[in-house]
Amino acid sequence: MLGVCEINAPILTNYIGAVEKTWSYYSYNGSKYLKGTAIQFGPNAAIGDIIEAILDLTSHGTLAFKKNGTYMGIAFSGLK
Repeated sequence: MLGVCEINAPILTNYIGAVEKTWSYYSYNGSKYLKGTAIQFGPNAAIGDIIEAILDLTSHGTLAFKKNGTYMGIAFSGLK
């Protein structure tokens, strides 16, 4: 699981993507997670795959992902 969260997100007892202010991509099943809800997003990953997160906090506020250099697209927008 790869993701980001706001500094005040309550993640000590949850995974990133399980609660508000957290966003993640779970490479095991290819889903993105927001508030504990899984939404199919991209391909799953296997041992040896490289997953990259692209966080744009300029004017776009987006979180996108790549798998082995291939852009999978924007998973989340409106991040601050």
